[in-house]
Amino acid sequence: SFFLCEIGKSPYESLQSMLAGQPAIRGRQIKHGRADFNQWVDEVLAAGTIKDTTACFALLDQRSTECHWDTVKKLAAHKQGDTKIELFYFFPTGWVHRALSETKDKSILNAWWGDDSWRQMESVGQDQAAGMCLRRIQSLGYKDVKSWPISARELGEGRTMYHMIHATDHLEAPKLMFRAYRNLIGTGSGG
Repeated sequence: SFFLCEIGKSPYESLQSMLAGQPAIRGRQIKHGRADFNQWVDEVLAAGTIKDTTACFALLDQRSTECHWDTVKKLAAHKQGDTKIELFYFFPTGWVHRALSETKDKSILNAWWGDDSWRQMESVGQDQAAGMCLRRIQSLGYKDVKSWPISARELGEGRTMYHMIHATDHLEAPKLMFRAYRNLIGTGSGG
């Protein structure tokens, strides 16, 4: 099963268009909604599709600070077995400071970070801010959490645009992630 969510009208229309072009595959279910995933997550988790033995991967692709910390915690805590829902979380390294300073309603940042300790990011560099997010996700009890910097190709290798933070309880997943990352950028290692 796939659960796909987009809140914006135009991005949701693009999602619908992409889905319309997908071939029918027996047994594959794709549920989608134009909604705020921070609210829709409760419906997804309550549906009963994700059981303790179900392999599950959550891609949390936010533009900036839209994914609430409570949502991340709900995903991590949902399964009661040996493995949690695997997370792939995009942290906005390249623009996090701008997002912090330009967000007028600080309750948005409190929801994103879970409290007001996001303010500590204002006095550290971008990579240190990404490290703070990595440690926060590590606090959820995953067996392996790694951060993978992604640079904008047109800006060269020096400017990290975002970090992909991968959290898993599966022993083979870090190896697969490293191989995929190496293939994406050509060389490199996880942090």
